Amino acid sequence: MAFKPFVFTLFLLFTLVSSSGLAVEEDMYAGSNSCKACHEKEYVAWKESGHARILHKSDSAEIGGLPLPAGFSQREISYVIGGFKWKALYLDKNGYLITSTKAGEGKNQYNMKNRRWVHYRSGQKIAYDCGRCHTTGFSAEGHQNGLEGIIGRWKFEGVQCEVCHGPGGKHVRTSQKGDVSVDKDICMRCHGTEPLSEIPLNVVFLAQYTEANQLLKSSMRGLLCTVCHDPHFSSEKSVRQTCESCHQKEAGEYRDSYMHKLGVTCVDCHMPPAVMIAEGRVKIYEGDFKTHLFRIEHHRDFPVLEKQGKKVNPGYLSVDYACMRCHYINHDRKWAARFGMFAHTIKASSGINRLLPK
Repeated sequence: MAFKPFVFTLFLLFTLVSSSGLAVEEDMYAGSNSCKACHEKEYVAWKESGHARILHKSDSAEIGGLPLPAGFSQREISYVIGGFKWKALYLDKNGYLITSTKAGEGKNQYNMKNRRWVHYRSGQKIAYDCGRCHTTGFSAEGHQNGLEGIIGRWKFEGVQCEVCHGPGGKHVRTSQKGDVSVDKDICMRCHGTEPLSEIPLNVVFLAQYTEANQLLKSSMRGLLCTVCHDPHFSSEKSVRQTCESCHQKEAGEYRDSYMHKLGVTCVDCHMPPAVMIAEGRVKIYEGDFKTHLFRIEHHRDFPVLEKQGKKVNPGYLSVDYACMRCHYINHDRKWAARFGMFAHTIKASSGINRLLPK
């Protein structure tokens, strides 16, 4: 009889450990490799997207072919930021952003399109505090791998499945759809900048990471990002619906126009590259990332307001963005303001001047 309490104690301990283990498992990050077996299509698409490639260790195969900053070997670099489409930045062996190279201060950001090195915050000592949006299972406490220049720790590099769907440990065990979820506002956490009610300007460009800010100021403010985009794919391949899907009347009208015959699409004018991520031409208001404002105000001034000493966009596009990056050589914004109103319906270039008011 004296043996029974001992057996009961063992049973109780086993129960507690099992329960604790299950709780840990349910909260555990499994990593995107665990998703591949059942969700191969989504996994393959994600693997080729910017989400997957936003942050990598310097010895990762995904960054093969990228040049290194002048005077740095791979062993002297801990992580590479980006390197997928627009630009690549590098962290040194202590986790700080490399801002000086053997080429001098600067020449530390590699721009992908034109394959050239440019200056980014030259010579400054900059800690890496972007893990909240660049990693999976992020915690603001501590320093990843003990590197003092990195603020916070994470489970996995890159924006993996569990950033949007939550920790997948339980789902991997059960395969039940109810064991994962999607936060409908998750995109805004990284593709928006607080306060979401304002769109900061960087010189003439709408500030980076303000897609949510722009959308909330637009006529499409009631739509979720996923109505138009499949987040598993890279931006070019992610489009689920085009403008024509909803704006059929306008699309039908535009199909007979001179502009359409020239190959000008809806997004060329209504989603011009008004944001700069890596490269931009200030004089013609041309960045390298499309805006999500959509609305063009042809007769209004360049859209800028002063708020507490900072320049912000009030929520529209002017002809500077929509027209002048293509027409800057032969025309001015006054011409664009007059012509733009007829862009949907003009049938031939020879008729343009006759339609314009005197």
